[in-house]
Amino acid sequence: MNLIQKCPIWKTPASVQETGNGIDSYTIDSHRAGGIYRISGSAYSTNLQLDDQEKAILTSWMIRQREMGIDQPPILTTSEISKSSVSNLKPLSLLQRGYGILKYLDSKIPRLGGIVSFRSHTAISTLQDMNDPYWLFLEALAWSESLTFSELEFLLDYLQEENWIKTDKPVHSTITCRITPVGYRYLNESEYSIRSSSQAFVAMWFDESMFQVYSDGIAPAIQDAGYEPLRIDQKEHVNKIDDEIISEIRRSKFIIADFTHGEKGARGGVYYEAGFAFGLNIPVIFTCREDFIDKVHFDTRQYAHIDWKDPQDLRERLTKRICSVIGDGPNKE
Repeated sequence: MNLIQKCPIWKTPASVQETGNGIDSYTIDSHRAGGIYRISGSAYSTNLQLDDQEKAILTSWMIRQREMGIDQPPILTTSEISKSSVSNLKPLSLLQRGYGILKYLDSKIPRLGGIVSFRSHTAISTLQDMNDPYWLFLEALAWSESLTFSELEFLLDYLQEENWIKTDKPVHSTITCRITPVGYRYLNESEYSIRSSSQAFVAMWFDESMFQVYSDGIAPAIQDAGYEPLRIDQKEHVNKIDDEIISEIRRSKFIIADFTHGEKGARGGVYYEAGFAFGLNIPVIFTCREDFIDKVHFDTRQYAHIDWKDPQDLRERLTKRICSVIGDGPNKE
């Protein structure tokens, strides 16, 4: 890694390479940004007008993109790094931030009972060592949407109070921690509850004009990928509809959110259901009819939508997206 170069977002040490092949963009490997991303030439030369909190939220968005398998690596343009776009991204909740650190620790600990140490500063000369605790500190900031050592320390205290981790008392701005058996159980239960489900929740406009889109496009695509589609208006129940929606999203492995709408404007329920799933770390696959894609709100425009032409086009592309992002379902032939 060339330590003279800087991450365009955070100005921390990073590897910067021109993408090549006639493409005006750069590939950045930045611990503070949570990993590898690409940035267009025009965005790279722009002085970001984002404050630190907005940069943290943008970083969280890129981490979610990587986890969902969308845009590998994530691609930033002048649109994505504008204040108007970032201001529409939602900050993580306390639980999401804590869970992000827990997942990160799990990825860095090679064996049960192992430890990870974070250090908030180091000598530049030591950064050639890729195991330097300063790198881990930057990555932990990224995964927890944190800005400072004290903020990270607060979140680690929260995890310790939940008995998910054990930490040693900080020494010279260094914290050492390990995942507890309760923490591993929480990780396993959270992952299993999502992995074991074969249900895909569908959020969309329940208009007659969309009937064939669902029957010939969305539903068979989900079935082709090996999962079972669920649309709340087609389920028999006696509960309050909002409670039933929340319950079924919780039971789902992923959701399909189609943002096509009529003359009355965007479907607020679809945005709500997609946001609720995000809050639970449930993957969301975005779709929209191609002639409506420019009308999608800023808060989801940054995500890669399947801009379908007709039900058959949607079926083929949605099946591929589900299988590549989520994986084959238990019912796939």
